[in-house]
Amino acid sequence: MLPRLFFIAFILALTVASLTPGQDLPAITFNDKAAHFAAYFLLALNACALALPPRKLRSLLLGIVLYGIVIEACQGLLIPGRHASLLDALANTLGVIAAIAVYRYRKSRRLRLKQHISRKDSAE
Repeated sequence: MLPRLFFIAFILALTVASLTPGQDLPAITFNDKAAHFAAYFLLALNACALALPPRKLRSLLLGIVLYGIVIEACQGLLIPGRHASLLDALANTLGVIAAIAVYRYRKSRRLRLKQHISRKDSAE
């Protein structure tokens, strides 16, 4: 239940931050592409923690990528002082891909550890 609440809160906060007019945003003194990457990495990693069946998880992760693209389009079309950026959308997508890689690596590692423990127990 807690991962689901955190996921919803995170996506709401990301939506508000993404759709805030440019003049209301603080000046950015760091690489905003890194911020895009990190935000979508954390969002996707949290999605992976929801313990969804693989097919639903894939759909949700694809939805996150599409969400990032739509948010960028909305910034360019609807939000004063903001503009759409293909590089921001790319950073968002790369964050999701990196989260998938981390999730798959950790999952395979857990499986190997479980198999190792299982073999060790059966040998005793």
